Amino acid sequence: GDPQGLKYQAYLLMAMENFEGAKDAIDAFLETQRSLVWQSDGTTALAAIAGIQGQLEAAGRYLRQNMEVEQQRGIISGFLSAAVSLGSIEVRARGRVDEGVRVVEEALALHPLGTLTPEDRPYASLITFYAEGGRVERARALMSEFEREVPEPVLRGRNWHTATGALAVAEERYDDAIAAFRARYVAGGTCLVCSLYRLGEAYEHAGEPDSALAVYEQAANAHSLWRTFTWGDAIAPTYKRIGEMYEERSEPEKAVEYYNRFVELWNNADEELQPQVREVRSRIARLAVEGR
Repeated sequence: GDPQGLKYQAYLLMAMENFEGAKDAIDAFLETQRSLVWQSDGTTALAAIAGIQGQLEAAGRYLRQNMEVEQQRGIISGFLSAAVSLGSIEVRARGRVDEGVRVVEEALALHPLGTLTPEDRPYASLITFYAEGGRVERARALMSEFEREVPEPVLRGRNWHTATGALAVAEERYDDAIAAFRARYVAGGTCLVCSLYRLGEAYEHAGEPDSALAVYEQAANAHSLWRTFTWGDAIAPTYKRIGEMYEERSEPEKAVEYYNRFVELWNNADEELQPQVREVRSRIARLAVEGR
């Protein structure tokens, strides 16, 4: 079939959370087109799908393929962005901060930021990465460079808010973080969920669980392609967190609803994540017994 049509079919299936169908469509369009542009789009989408399903090894493999493709294309900003995504798997999903930082530092050693025009440097994703990894001094230094080097109209783009919010969380300035993530959401354009997961976390840090739950549910129930690309690795943990919050509130039916969504999404997750799946299954079973 038409490769462009197959690609958009895949994206539509991703938005509908038909991930197996999306994978089939991506494989089909990658077979019809061997261009580096198609390879870039395809590996990015496959990495997102694997991350959503808790298949961290596969996500890492696709991101490394994407880095190779972007290097061949000469799109160094794309290479660095994929490296940050790879590092974020280590930091956010595995809690291995040193390993994540090593991945990103190796990429930056190969392609220093100074070799790119200021507008092409992925400052926002790097600041967010280092802030979330607890490397606050590095994040602050990059923020100073970001604000100094990038022209004002570009700087104040939507990703600046995310970076500002992530740095504020790392510095325990939770009200500032909430304001920044809300600004990112308002500026979202076609992205119905951008920053909502991080906004929910900021509300939790600030001791506002009601606001956190409302935001998490909004993110969990928005149907958007961007949901799968911008925070795919957080979808399942968000379902789990909503389930926990409803369980704490003694609302077992709502808790079980979100726990089931979590289990369904991570049913075929890597073995390293399966202890979480087993724990949630046991919670579902216990809540079912208590509900009789």
